[in-house]
Amino acid sequence: MTNIIRTGIRSVCVLVPVMGLTWVFGILSVNQDLVIFQYIFCIFNTLQGLCIFLFHCVFNRQIRDALKHRSARKRSLQTFSSDFRKQTNSGARRPLEDSYRADSRMDSSEDWDRQERKQYQRDIRRTTLT
Repeated sequence: MTNIIRTGIRSVCVLVPVMGLTWVFGILSVNQDLVIFQYIFCIFNTLQGLCIFLFHCVFNRQIRDALKHRSARKRSLQTFSSDFRKQTNSGARRPLEDSYRADSRMDSSEDWDRQERKQYQRDIRRTTLT
């Protein structure tokens, strides 16, 4: 619970100055004589999305950990699929019960992808709740 409160306070401390400062320049840019405020407003308004992305995605430890976990799972899946292809392309015959076991574990690549997506969503939920 304190982690959620801490994240909320951090979000407010980052977003209020960025958005508030931008719109202060927006209000000051109404006057046609002060063109510099229009340029500053345009620049700050453009950088808002970048600031939100940096502070809530790049600097967020939970998102970085989830991306690392996803890339590790992806690498392991690539290794598994390349090993599986080598095994099936090698022409080596397996006994009937081994091939039956392998077929029952993984019916098709779509089922495998669906299971991986479900596991990834579970992992994301688990990291956001803790």
